[in-house]
Amino acid sequence: MRNIPNKARKHFQRLGYSEEAPRHSLYPLGGCLYHRGEKQDAKMIYTGLPGYHRLICVLKEVLVVVKEEFREGNEHPGARAVGFFEDCRKALPSGKRIGHLGSDSALYKAGLINCCRENHIIFTIRADQDSAIKKAIEGIPDGWWRPEMA
Repeated sequence: MRNIPNKARKHFQRLGYSEEAPRHSLYPLGGCLYHRGEKQDAKMIYTGLPGYHRLICVLKEVLVVVKEEFREGNEHPGARAVGFFEDCRKALPSGKRIGHLGSDSALYKAGLINCCRENHIIFTIRADQDSAIKKAIEGIPDGWWRPEMA
């Protein structure tokens, strides 16, 4: 929590988040692999071409791949988000914990957000700024956040 503004840090501590054990930042990364072979079993991805989704999780601090998974092209990258996240947590060495999850909008899922809150994991999930998101952003008190990139 060393990179979090002081006002927000105090709020997180009241909610039970702590700095007791070294924690890692987990970043799921996705991509499409297009299938150009003669095999006809690849499902269509969002571009209309046959292919697969590749999902990998990386520990930011040490650039280590914790887990990777190949999925059918027609399966949403955020499908089974909680299960994938739990598998990543289980793959960590003993004594290591995830303290932050950073993701794109594919993992903008209520189940994953609830899992992070229950396990006191700070999360950053980029999402489309629709009217509900913009309203929530306006409700964040001054000094509780700052842009990730300056």
